[in-house]
Amino acid sequence: MVPITQPNLEAISPVLANLLVHENLDQFIAECNPALAGLIDDIDSDDASIKIYSALDDNERAQYKAEYPQEEQTMTSLTERLRAEGMEKGMAQGMEQGMEQGMARGMTQGERTVLTRQLQRRFGPLDAQSLNRLEAANQQQLELWAERVLEADSLADFFQEH
Repeated sequence: MVPITQPNLEAISPVLANLLVHENLDQFIAECNPALAGLIDDIDSDDASIKIYSALDDNERAQYKAEYPQEEQTMTSLTERLRAEGMEKGMAQGMEQGMEQGMARGMTQGERTVLTRQLQRRFGPLDAQSLNRLEAANQQQLELWAERVLEADSLADFFQEH
């Protein structure tokens, strides 16, 4: 991280003021302050503003806030907006993943239940070892057994590794 001194802090002010409207961010940064050139690679304007602002330590932020109060307010608003958007996206992703995992578990449990019922109907009550094997089986094993249940002559034949 490049230390931000008083001259660099003053140079950041026009960058923050114009980041959101400039079309070629890399060129703009290179023109405004050579010390900033190359620091930001292929990121959008909001991310660049946050990256520059977040690089400041507590003293530099206090100084920045005192010297550029309007931009401090803009950065705070931008930070809050991005944080809220990030939380919304994260929550949506989490809910989607949770639903997918829940559905997968439900499908596995459903297959396990049907397979247990089929085995009981075909071979009678299942012993504890057989029930434990069914309970411990993953989706792939359950699918293999679901096909095997139609051909097995005995419970031992059903569980036999082929």
